[in-house]
Amino acid sequence: MLKNDVEEESFLARLRIAQSQLQNLKRQTAGVSNLQVQTAETLPGLEKALDEIQLAEEELKLQYKQLVNAQTRLARERLRYLQLFELAPSAYIVTDTQGEILEANQAATTLLQLSATNLYGKSLADFIPEQVRSTFDAHLSKSSKRTSFRSGPPNYNAPMLARLRLR
Repeated sequence: MLKNDVEEESFLARLRIAQSQLQNLKRQTAGVSNLQVQTAETLPGLEKALDEIQLAEEELKLQYKQLVNAQTRLARERLRYLQLFELAPSAYIVTDTQGEILEANQAATTLLQLSATNLYGKSLADFIPEQVRSTFDAHLSKSSKRTSFRSGPPNYNAPMLARLRLR
C-alpha cells in the first residue's frame, strides 16, 4: 500500500465519520426543529387559553363579590324581619298547616305565658278554649286544604298566614 492509499483510506474514514456525525447532527437538529415548530404552534393556543382563564377568573371574582353583597343584603333583611317580628306589639305565631307552633314573638310568649322554646312544637289548638276549639279545628282544616296561587301539590309543611283574635 502506498502512502497515498493510506492517506486516501484515512481521509475516507474521516469523511465517513464526518458524514455520520453530520447525519447525527441533522437528526438531533431535526428533533429540535420539530420541537421549535411544535412550540411555535402551541404557544398561541396556550396564550389564548391563559387569557380565557384570566377572564373567567375575573368573572368569577365579580360573581363572588355580587354573591357576597346579596348575602349581606339578605342577612340585613332577615335581621330586620326578625326584629320586626320579635318586637311587634301584636302577638304573632307561625304554625305549620296542622297548627303546630314553629315560631312565636315576644308578645305571643307574654300572652300565652310560655317561653318561645316551650311553645315550639305545641299545637295552637291547646291554647284555644274548649267551647270554640271545634270551630278553630274546622277553620284550620279548611285553611290547610285551601290551594294557593302556586302550582303543584300543596306543601303541608309550609307556614301559612292566619289571623286569630282572642277576646
